[in-house]
Amino acid sequence: MLKAFDKEARKHNVYPLKSGKNADSKNYPNSKRTHYDIYTGARTYGEYPFFDGVEGRPYTLTVYIDEAGTCPDGILVSQKQFALYARKGKLIYATNNGEKLLASSDLPSGRSVVKVIVEHKKKHTVVNLFINDEPSGNKEMSEIINLPANKNPIEVGRQWGVPVNEDYMSPFLFSGKIFKASIDIDTSHK
Repeated sequence: MLKAFDKEARKHNVYPLKSGKNADSKNYPNSKRTHYDIYTGARTYGEYPFFDGVEGRPYTLTVYIDEAGTCPDGILVSQKQFALYARKGKLIYATNNGEKLLASSDLPSGRSVVKVIVEHKKKHTVVNLFINDEPSGNKEMSEIINLPANKNPIEVGRQWGVPVNEDYMSPFLFSGKIFKASIDIDTSHK
C-alpha cells in the first residue's frame, strides 16, 4: 500500500508539500515545481507560503472565479510586488512601483476565468490580460515583475500587509467566490 501511495504522490507531485530549496532531493520528486494550484476551500481566500519563485522566467496566473457578483471588488491574486484585483467591476493588474493595467472589459458577474500572462524582456515586462480567453488588455511595465520565492506567499482572495497602491486597503477581501488560482512557469526560457 505504501508503494502505491508513493507512486501516486510522485506522479502528481503532491508530497512532501515543502519548499524545493530545503527538500532532500532523494525524497522530493521535483525540487523546482512549474505548476501550483492554490485552492480557497470553505474560506474566501487562500495562501501558498512555499512558492519557489519564477527566477526570471515567464509565467501565467490563472484565477477561476465561481461567482463574482454584480459589481466585484477585491483581490484576486497578489504577492509583495503585484496585485490583480477588481475595483467596481473593473479588473486591474498593478505593481508596487505605481504602474497599472486596466482591463478593457468588465469582470462578468457569474463564473469566469481570468488569466495574466507575464513575459520578461531585457529590462521590462509585458503583461497580457484575458477574461474568459478574450484579450482584455496588455501593457509594457517599466521593470521586471519577478515573483520572488519563499518569504513572499502567493495570496488568493486577499492581500495582507502593505497594498501595492492607494486604490484599496488591505486585506481587500474579494467580494465573490474564487475556486482556485494557478501559476504556471514557462521552463523553456531563462
